[in-house]
Amino acid sequence: MKLWDILKPNDNSIDINVAVERLQAEEGAVLLDVRDPHEYVLGHVPGSVNLPLSEIQQVEFKAPNAALPVFVYCQSGMRSSTACRYLRSMGYQEVKNAGSISKFDGELVTGKAEGALPRKEDAAPMKEEAAPKEDAASIPWEDGAAISVKSENGQTVIAANPAGLRSLAKQMLELAEKESGNHIHYDEGNSLEEGSEELVIEVVQETCGAAGK
Repeated sequence: MKLWDILKPNDNSIDINVAVERLQAEEGAVLLDVRDPHEYVLGHVPGSVNLPLSEIQQVEFKAPNAALPVFVYCQSGMRSSTACRYLRSMGYQEVKNAGSISKFDGELVTGKAEGALPRKEDAAPMKEEAAPKEDAASIPWEDGAAISVKSENGQTVIAANPAGLRSLAKQMLELAEKESGNHIHYDEGNSLEEGSEELVIEVVQETCGAAGK
């Protein structure tokens, strides 16, 4: 899969406000927030349930009926697009990408997600303060690294200085050794320059076609 396949818009989309209306009108419909838990705590769409993209394979805990509508949103629409592809491959019949939470016209709700997913480790409950991102924070950045991401006229440009490129290369190598569904999430809080757009890079275990030949 090429980077463009991850970043390009998906035709199976829905306005997030329309998704909320359908959620209220259609019994059994689910609105998934696939951002990280600390993002969900800081503000989420009323009626949504949190299922981080890295845990998408546990979707049956949040949306047990694959025949009912599932609407998915995130911070920018990139993680939700990736989640929608996974859900369709898992047999979910009506999956719509609701895109960015920033497009929601109503008031956001703050607070901890209800009904947390069961985890392998029976750890103490997560504190409600914003936690550091595990995917990018665990890999050191080179001093002076600078990265920006911009999308204009259908083209996404990732610009980086040499230190930033070396840091990205190291992180891509680390990501390539992980299981499918793992991702690195970049934003202003952990790596991107102020004003840049959010970027998520994910590893998938499938053939990438003729890329690189």
